[in-house]
Amino acid sequence: TINPIGPSIVGVSNLRNWCLVIVGDTKTPDAEYEKLSASRKENVFYLSASYQKGLMAEKNKKRKRKLPLIEMLPFRSFARKNIGYLFAISRGARVIFDFDDDNILMPLEDGETIPPPFHHFEEVDDRGG
Repeated sequence: TINPIGPSIVGVSNLRNWCLVIVGDTKTPDAEYEKLSASRKENVFYLSASYQKGLMAEKNKKRKRKLPLIEMLPFRSFARKNIGYLFAISRGARVIFDFDDDNILMPLEDGETIPPPFHHFEEVDDRGG
């Protein structure tokens, strides 16, 4: 994202049993997102542009090889969200729900609960999907 924190980010960060990975860019207001991440260490991860650059350098030193995918993804590009997918997968994510931070997820009738993106996921698996 390059946007300031809005209602959709706050809403998802408050969801129980959800993990939020925010991929920053060179224009992202880092301080806001770092504060949110620090206040919700269990479920909110902010990957700033400087963190991403440092991660690439650290991995390259340890492995003595380049990380071609991450290095090929330009800053100021929608493609960088792939870093968030890889981050989530590396930490055990079984489901990834991608949303734009300028869209607000609508709650159910109780006004608080946001349904999981794959509410019937287990039924799909039972049918071999």
